[in-house]
Amino acid sequence: MGGERMGHKVSIGLTVERTPKITVAMTKEMMEGLEEERKARRIATIPEVVRIIVSEYFKAKA
Repeated sequence: MGGERMGHKVSIGLTVERTPKITVAMTKEMMEGLEEERKARRIATIPEVVRIIVSEYFKAKA
């Protein structure tokens, strides 16, 4: 019992929200900085680094 209904995955009557995806344009310098941060933190991907940095920003702001 699976399928899609209105853009959400449906399984056994439960709706699972998809994570919104965004596209961001960055300068070469910003990408280089993120790559350095990725290596320093030993993180697999640049998008993961961005999620962590944004998460840390909002936690510090709260």
